[in-house]
Amino acid sequence: MKIINCLLLSLFILAACSKKEVSLQPSNKDENYLVVRDNPNDVIDHEVYQIFKATGIPIFYNDTIARRQVGDSAGIPQYFYIRLMANYSPSTGPSNSLVFTLLPKSRRSMGMLNLVKSDLLTVLPPFPSIFLTDSLYTPSSGSKIIRDAQVGFNTVAIRSVITDTMSAATRNSFVLSVLVRIATQKLEAQKSPELENQFYFISRSLSPWLDPFHVLLAQISDGTQTFEDFGFITTVKTGNKIYSPEKSRDLDSYLRAVFSNTPANFKAQYANYPPVLQKFDVLRSILTGMKFKLPQ
Repeated sequence: MKIINCLLLSLFILAACSKKEVSLQPSNKDENYLVVRDNPNDVIDHEVYQIFKATGIPIFYNDTIARRQVGDSAGIPQYFYIRLMANYSPSTGPSNSLVFTLLPKSRRSMGMLNLVKSDLLTVLPPFPSIFLTDSLYTPSSGSKIIRDAQVGFNTVAIRSVITDTMSAATRNSFVLSVLVRIATQKLEAQKSPELENQFYFISRSLSPWLDPFHVLLAQISDGTQTFEDFGFITTVKTGNKIYSPEKSRDLDSYLRAVFSNTPANFKAQYANYPPVLQKFDVLRSILTGMKFKLPQ
């Protein structure tokens, strides 16, 4: 009896093993939703598609970009919504501080798309997507801090502006603000050690007995030096006193310089201040390594 049972079990196993494996079927679990499709009947949609085709970067006006049915309840379909995470950072997690409103279709313009295409995408490193918003801000003590841009998890939110009435100077100022905001967030998230050990270190090494950030010149100088001798290109005035910048303002001033000047132009301005030139070169090197495209 035991022999018969063993034979039957062996035959069952052999039969099971001899069955042809069912071929794997594709699923939509890994579907890429960060794409846009052409709509030749709408000039804005068509331009968005042209930019996507040329750069691989989709532009969205809504943070909800797709939905997938995952079931139903009493005959009512249940959906999973795929959204852009403008207020999420891999390093800090979700943040409730960022607030945005969607840009109405009536205010979507070719001018803003041209600004993104010609002034931003030509400088910025590749991003998963761009999310153009109406308003973009963080609340602060009952007021609003306007944000021109915000780096999120799968998108970069950018506050849309009306370019047709902008002067050249105002347009350049807005573009620079967007670039600096994005670069600051990416540097702080990805290159904090390099900033400390290579960029800020240059000023710190020139004032070994006192941290040189946000102090009076007399506290770090022997009387013959200027703020530029310590590698600072901006200052802070409080009351009637002038201080060196805090670290965040120091970085901001150099980012503005890096995005606005060729190396030759900047070096001509600060030829007598080697620490300034060192910090400029260090920051350019870090940003270039992050695939920012800087003036040559």
